[in-house]
Amino acid sequence: MRTRFLFYILIPLVVCLSAGCGQDDSSSTQNKSLETPLSVTVPGLENGAQIHQDLYGVTEEIGTYASTGIPAVALTFDDGPQTNSTNAILDVLEEYDVHATFFIVSENVSSNSDTLKREVELGCELGTHTMSHADLTSLDDDAFEEEVSGSISQIEEASGGEVTLIRPPYGSLNDEVREKLELPIILWSIDTLDWKTRDASKTYKKVKKQVSEEGGDILLFHDIYDETATAIEDVVPWLIKKGYKLLTVSELYEYYEVDLSLHKAHGSAH
Repeated sequence: MRTRFLFYILIPLVVCLSAGCGQDDSSSTQNKSLETPLSVTVPGLENGAQIHQDLYGVTEEIGTYASTGIPAVALTFDDGPQTNSTNAILDVLEEYDVHATFFIVSENVSSNSDTLKREVELGCELGTHTMSHADLTSLDDDAFEEEVSGSISQIEEASGGEVTLIRPPYGSLNDEVREKLELPIILWSIDTLDWKTRDASKTYKKVKKQVSEEGGDILLFHDIYDETATAIEDVVPWLIKKGYKLLTVSELYEYYEVDLSLHKAHGSAH
């Protein structure tokens, strides 16, 4: 009985002492938090990518490919916004704290302005995909101006953000269009064909098969399809687990130290 009594007394006492019961260390803990930022490894990034967290929030150090050796890609989405599917994609981006670039058809903006604003709030990049998804090579000067400048104005007014890139519909370009456009022209290196297959599994498998080990890819999706949103639920965590950074197009080019020059079509940063 005496042994059992000591057991019931000593065990709680040991647990309490190891947890620091009775110690008034709140001030020392707070001072330590203020002086020393925490460094935590992002799950799945075993190659050393870090997030540095301090009292004021979380900031990812992007660096460059030359300095880190960590591959990066840019997820890009055309034709939106569309409230349900675009928001489902944004949910995934927000969950994993990654960015993407959206090439917007401005005719869709008025009925989906809240979704557009959310893209900006989550740190995503905005590009124009023209006003009505028009083939720019077929337009006269007035129609060209409306499709491009008009779409930029609509997107910026509705979003409160800035349009920094353009993706010509259908990837249709000629020398005249290249010279007229005053934003970097972005194409792609991987076309997931999500618009054609409308199959989440095939979209996911195409990414896994085609993405470069060295990164630099620009992946083309369309955020107007529910199947694409479903595919992104697998694509994003798979890329992260494989060690890729997921950046906007502009971030990707900065990361690979490649210039986004005007009047040239860019399909990959590496």
